[in-house]
Amino acid sequence: MKLDIEYLAILGFCVETLTEMLKKWLEFDSRYTLIFALLIGLLLATLTGTEGLKYQLDWNIPDWVGNIITGICISSFAKFYDYIFKFIKLKED
Repeated sequence: MKLDIEYLAILGFCVETLTEMLKKWLEFDSRYTLIFALLIGLLLATLTGTEGLKYQLDWNIPDWVGNIITGICISSFAKFYDYIFKFIKLKED
């Protein structure tokens, strides 16, 4: 059982970047940021397939459940980057 934290960190950064890009491009309110982050996280979890948490941790669950869990974890890493960017003032409130 081995967890590749780099997978989550890199995709979390991608989710944060894509969410901010869509936020500025579509000009949606900041309260929808979490929904977009979750949707992008689920999309990336589905596209990466066998790199997800289900396969890394050898869980015996259906693929769609593994994709949901992986997408939520990726979105959590995106929120982590959001806090870091706000802390170092790379991003406005």
